Amino acid sequence: IVASLFWLKLNRLLRMTRLWGAPAPYFACVVLGVTIATAWLGRSAMLASLVASVLLLSRVFLWWRLRGMVWAFDPAATLWQWQDGLKRSTQQAREALQRHKIGEPDLSAELRRIQIGLMNLAEATKQAPGLVQPRWWDLHVALQGTALFTAALLGFLLTQQRPAFLQPKRTLAAGVETAIAATSSADRSSPEELIAPTVLAIDPAVLVASGRYEVIDDGFGRQLRGPLQPWTFYPTDSVLPLEILATAPASAEQSAFALVSGAVLLQPFPRRAVNVLLAVRVPTTRGFGFLIYNTKERRLLDNEVRLISEPMKEQNWYHLDRKRIGYLGTPAALGPEISLAPP
Repeated sequence: IVASLFWLKLNRLLRMTRLWGAPAPYFACVVLGVTIATAWLGRSAMLASLVASVLLLSRVFLWWRLRGMVWAFDPAATLWQWQDGLKRSTQQAREALQRHKIGEPDLSAELRRIQIGLMNLAEATKQAPGLVQPRWWDLHVALQGTALFTAALLGFLLTQQRPAFLQPKRTLAAGVETAIAATSSADRSSPEELIAPTVLAIDPAVLVASGRYEVIDDGFGRQLRGPLQPWTFYPTDSVLPLEILATAPASAEQSAFALVSGAVLLQPFPRRAVNVLLAVRVPTTRGFGFLIYNTKERRLLDNEVRLISEPMKEQNWYHLDRKRIGYLGTPAALGPEISLAPP
């Protein structure tokens, strides 16, 4: 009776904690998945190792305890193996029910009746005989405690990583508009990227939606840049022709100067809003030399310095080889340079 009750109660325990009653490969896959999820959510290898260790140790403890219990309470049965689980306990419980033809409640009642009979037979003795029965509380604590620990940890990590669609929606309030207006009046003569102190506590998504700010990655992390000026420099009907006197390959200094000048000229504007070709003046020994800067890709269109006789006019557009090229001016005053480009 004790052996039959052992298998029936073990089957009920493994049905409650199905993960530990599952085959070993399935259990390993679940542990691997939980470990990866913990490492990704918590950004911690130590936390992931802790979860994996707790789950594996609980499986080892279950195997060790059941191996001893099978040996103690059903010596005729095969010892509990590592790959054993719910399937074997279900088979053993079915055999126990077929053997006794009654269910678990009736078997428990029969066992109590036998215990009472043994105690009545030993009334004259100081130490009455008793029946040793399996202890289950430690297995319940180990398995259910492990499950609760893992679920609580994953739940906590998930609450710290709420996706964007679960975040509360915000609208552009009057306070945000006031902050943007205040920072817009700041001195923009310096090419430094400005982060307004008054808007640091505001949701960056709201500022980006206003069109006055953008998020950039400068190699040291994502930062909020602004307030920015709207790009209003577009080709008009009055496009001036260009007469090229000479061309020459750009030197390394001229190419570097053009790239830096182009970046400085575009500094006050949103990076994705500008998609034009700009003429960027570079130092030459004579005349007015320039390179063409592709604002969309932030690189030079080619490596040719073009020389013209008259300086370009600021904030004007020009025709060159069926292309429209704008000229914003120069970020710094240029004097004549010696031998940077051949005549």
